[in-house]
Amino acid sequence: MPMKLPNGYGSVTKLSGRRRNPYMARVTLGRDDYGMLVRKSIGYYHTRKEALAALAEYNRDPYDLSAAKVTFGDMYAQWIARYSQTVTPAVVAKYTYLYKICEPIADKPMSDLKLIQLQTLIDSVDLKPTALNQLKSLLNLVFKYAIKLDVIQTNYAERIDTGKQPKTQNPHVPFLPDEITLLWQHADVFAIKLALILIYSGMRAGELFAMRTEDVHLDDGYMIGGSKTDAGKNRIIPIHHKILPLIQSLYNPDAPTLVYPSMTRNSYTPHFNTALHQIGLDGHRTHDCRHTFASLMDEAGANRSALKRIMGHAGGDVTDAVYIHKTVDNLKKEIELITI
Repeated sequence: MPMKLPNGYGSVTKLSGRRRNPYMARVTLGRDDYGMLVRKSIGYYHTRKEALAALAEYNRDPYDLSAAKVTFGDMYAQWIARYSQTVTPAVVAKYTYLYKICEPIADKPMSDLKLIQLQTLIDSVDLKPTALNQLKSLLNLVFKYAIKLDVIQTNYAERIDTGKQPKTQNPHVPFLPDEITLLWQHADVFAIKLALILIYSGMRAGELFAMRTEDVHLDDGYMIGGSKTDAGKNRIIPIHHKILPLIQSLYNPDAPTLVYPSMTRNSYTPHFNTALHQIGLDGHRTHDCRHTFASLMDEAGANRSALKRIMGHAGGDVTDAVYIHKTVDNLKKEIELITI
């Protein structure tokens, strides 16, 4: 078992993977403005003994590391430790995956990394356009952090040319009246039932799946839910009379959510695609349902303010008891203008 080093002395870590010099010696210089430890590498070595010797030499005569060979890996480790406190685990997981692609430059000193090395890395990987741009984003964020700590002066990452741009997605295509009629003929299919609820409510798929049972007021004909913006959260969503039976069929007072077991938009999409394919309605996406609602309301001459309020584009939290019944009545009148 390796001998424990004194506090403040520094540390030696063996890095994963097959490396010529797997042992990293580093020292702690203090904490940054956010309370995060600021560590800097003093070098990479073939054996632990060599790394300890370098660490001992540094402690005998500490030298200024501000211009030392701080590697890309060092900067990434410091940056992700701070960045992970401000974003979701999913975002951290994405950048952790992308960092693995950066292994060819991980041990390179930041001061030695120029545009040619970064461009070579980008050109050498086989990624879809979106992922390639995300990789550039990671490099850019690490370089910006290094500049903030005065490790380097120039952000070469922002000059990278990915050579690829994400393909523009197909525009949303609302369901036509004849297509909606066809959906009703297959309303017993679970995925289509959900699609019809989305079409007649204007909800996003994720909002439907997050709808809590306690927020579904069947007797009064409305639900309270939503997401995204302040205007979209806790909004009143009137229940059109045509989808009331569908919602009643899902409703279980003992379940936490209306759709239970719940799902996500991503897990629903394959069921949506399969169900529509089976009835010959290929080419639609789940978000087309929300656009269909907007089109139907517009064509029916619905009040613009009411439409925005139902869809969560304006209005904010309208759950105050003084106004809720009047608001529900007004919004129910507007949504019933849809006669298809």
